[in-house]
Amino acid sequence: GDVYKRQSLYNAFLLFAMSGIFESEGLDPAEFLNAEGQDRLAEASQQCLIPALINHKFVDTSTLTADGSSFTDLIQEEPFTSILATQVIGEGRSPQVPVQINHSALDDVIPYSTGQNLAQRWCAAGSHVTFSSNLGPTHIGGYVAGLPGVALFTSRTLSQRSVLNSCWRL
Repeated sequence: GDVYKRQSLYNAFLLFAMSGIFESEGLDPAEFLNAEGQDRLAEASQQCLIPALINHKFVDTSTLTADGSSFTDLIQEEPFTSILATQVIGEGRSPQVPVQINHSALDDVIPYSTGQNLAQRWCAAGSHVTFSSNLGPTHIGGYVAGLPGVALFTSRTLSQRSVLNSCWRL
């Protein structure tokens, strides 16, 4: 519901994303965020993932914006809708180098089908995709469970050795 849109365990991800958008697009955070929102944005941008997740979890994002809207509502307005539309991964372009997609079937942030559909689109476009699934609980657990495969994929790719192409089974 509305409370979920405003309060999340993963607010740090939202702050990281907002920081990146403000920086890359030359937007002034003060135009969209109040003083607390600007402070949290600056703090999160200097933190590693785990401290940022802990420090910003379950903060009501409507208390961070200049107009009292949640981050979810804010990004559904311009200039954010146009900016985010250009960043939709897998739409109209595909990797020209081997790529690995790791996804937990138990991801609580991004549905498993989203990762699988991206892999299928890239395969259909001719990309070399290694799709690795796991059962790591939550978004962070899926990341941790995927780390050994990431290390292997990266090592093999950088040493110009072949990596698994999963397109045949997607």
